[in-house]
Amino acid sequence: MAETIIVSADGIDLLNQWHAELLSLTQATDPRWTVLRQYDNYKQAPDFRVQPARKILLVSRYFLPESIKNAKVDVLSRCLLIHDEVHRLGSESNRKDLEAHGAKMVGVLGLSATPEREWDEEGNLFINTEVG
Repeated sequence: MAETIIVSADGIDLLNQWHAELLSLTQATDPRWTVLRQYDNYKQAPDFRVQPARKILLVSRYFLPESIKNAKVDVLSRCLLIHDEVHRLGSESNRKDLEAHGAKMVGVLGLSATPEREWDEEGNLFINTEVG
């Protein structure tokens, strides 16, 4: 069972949309979950690392590698990772920075209306390996 969640997405508008939805959703939980952000001017990943239980870190894909590398292994083993617009995960820099990240997690979920990367078999293979 996941005790903490990381949601990764690209673009401030999409991240803000996630934030609004997560705030609405977490208000109904008991005990409540806290939503933290690591994108744009929001720099709350250190708060997540100090006490990650029952917290959701909403993070831009740019800050995702740093957020995962700085997290403790026992935290990652109880973490659910959600990739929105998962097709963007297959970029060359993400393949280098995030290889084998999913194996450390309770689970990894990829969301996308278009999960395939056109003309990028390496990127597609990476997504299939990391997310499934």
